[in-house]
Amino acid sequence: SMVKLTVVDAGSGGPFGSAPEGYDFGPQLMRYAKSIDVDLIVERGEMIGRRRGGDEERVVVCAQFRAGRAGVGFLRAVREMEPDLVVLSEDEEGEGEGLGFGRRVEMMWRFLESTGAAFKGRECEERRIVEREAARVLEEGREGGRERWKEKMEGLGFREEEFTEEVLDAGRVLLRKYDGNWEMTCGRGGGVGLWWKGQAVSFCSLWKPVRHKATTAAAAGYGISFRHY
Repeated sequence: SMVKLTVVDAGSGGPFGSAPEGYDFGPQLMRYAKSIDVDLIVERGEMIGRRRGGDEERVVVCAQFRAGRAGVGFLRAVREMEPDLVVLSEDEEGEGEGLGFGRRVEMMWRFLESTGAAFKGRECEERRIVEREAARVLEEGREGGRERWKEKMEGLGFREEEFTEEVLDAGRVLLRKYDGNWEMTCGRGGGVGLWWKGQAVSFCSLWKPVRHKATTAAAAGYGISFRHY
């Protein structure tokens, strides 16, 4: 089967919201796809207005650290696309931790520490780019952690799905290739957390649209209308 990847051209404006100037990720994606025997097509364009190409096409939206900056309008547009699956990755706040400047400084240093481990202490341009983007976290407000996002997604008419054991095992294998301070945890409802030295860093969760009339009441406050099935 063929996989078509549509990459949104416009950056989100926040940290890691856009690729470095002159960077072309296409060839790397194609090499990786070839290594796992996937027929891949990479397109660039806008997400808004994207529609399913046919009954056989499956639409998956990946929102990695973008949905919080784009606002509820972004998620509303995603919901109206009727995707088969949404992959949501965002920062995790951790239990009992606030959203203030001190908390953001703590998370930034944690990120820089993990980046240093990933580059094995080497100084290079790639590392400087990553660290420069990470420093911009201090400029941003926060959207809350996994529980806050769960509330948002359910309000917009999505239900959370669980990762399969095969996917979880693949994630654990990948983590073992990096620094041993990384660990992966499985939360309630199916989300997966990424931790560094025992501290929550980010989470990833899977969502499917709910297709029944009860969705209308749940999403009324978000101004969304749905087709009923």
